[in-house]
Amino acid sequence: MLEKIQGIVEGIGLSTPPATPTAKSRSAPARIEAPLSAGRPVSPVPPSPLPLGPSRIPETKSLDDALEYWEHGSPQKGLNIPLKNWSTQFKSAEYASEAVKLGNIRFVCEEFQVRFGGDHVAFEAKFPGMRNKFTMLMKAIRVERKLRGETKSRRTRK
Repeated sequence: MLEKIQGIVEGIGLSTPPATPTAKSRSAPARIEAPLSAGRPVSPVPPSPLPLGPSRIPETKSLDDALEYWEHGSPQKGLNIPLKNWSTQFKSAEYASEAVKLGNIRFVCEEFQVRFGGDHVAFEAKFPGMRNKFTMLMKAIRVERKLRGETKSRRTRK
């Protein structure tokens, strides 16, 4: 086995370390590195700085958080891709663990942007004091949509 390794090392033009340890070799072991092109192909595409799949959605505490995550993402919190792009960038199975949060944020953002045209004053008038209470805001919007007839409640299981 040792002869085979020595033959490989000699084939790439590196000297073999001495068979008996010396004082010099005991202090710092020699490191043999083969050129990159010797055994493995070099990839022409550098690794992507973005993760391969969707990240976790950070905690959403307010309307402003939801709008930021939806429109721009939040790289400082690990959300590199805006949530509005997730359905085109990823398969739904890839973000299944985040699907409920994604749906809730989409639900609130669409209400704000479509129904109220992005008008903070009108939105605040309809849902007073809920701008910084995301869960309460989401529940209030859900009740409002039921009253408008846009959604139905599911039947209860018995």
